[in-house]
Amino acid sequence: TTHCYGILPIIDHGTLIHINDNNKTIFDFFNILDQKSNFPDDLNMKSLYDLSNSLRNYLRSDNAENTIICEGGTDKRYLELFLDKEHVHIIPCGGKDNVVTLYELLRLSLESDKSLATAIKRKTLFLTDTDEHITKYSEVKKDKTGKIFIKRLQIDDKVGSVQLVNIYDARTENLHTATRIEDVLDGELYYQSLKLLEAQGKISLSN
Repeated sequence: TTHCYGILPIIDHGTLIHINDNNKTIFDFFNILDQKSNFPDDLNMKSLYDLSNSLRNYLRSDNAENTIICEGGTDKRYLELFLDKEHVHIIPCGGKDNVVTLYELLRLSLESDKSLATAIKRKTLFLTDTDEHITKYSEVKKDKTGKIFIKRLQIDDKVGSVQLVNIYDARTENLHTATRIEDVLDGELYYQSLKLLEAQGKISLSN
């Protein structure tokens, strides 16, 4: 449908088809927000403000679960391997900047609407990678209600572990090594998975 309001982009399987006089363009719903730059001019998705409102309405509902907002569909797939997706909603939103914007929109809603904080019973984690060059988000503030959190994945070579670091805390700037979700996977298991895919003829590690 072209008129669907209040939807969260958590569809795992589906296809968006755009048809005009000259051709047909197909978009997979997996990672749909990452594909917005390739949309035709007459095809638009609702804004982050609308997504924020949908998320807010979901979180205050009785059937809400704990939620993770991550950067992209690949992050979602990896997280689903480690978490119980029946009890944790994982929503990709098309990049780090969108994660930060959604967090701030929801934080401001919680700050201005005390009843919203009371109604929300579950927690929401906004999760990003750590880029090679640090990005300072001086406008991002801590949520005082304790309902939502924004963190970045960070490898700490000194202790040999991965941490979740507050992106708004300037004290964490000294702890900065480029970290993507692939970097925190079990290395041996990841390698064996790649070898299995190669044996099945789906990829070539030699390239």
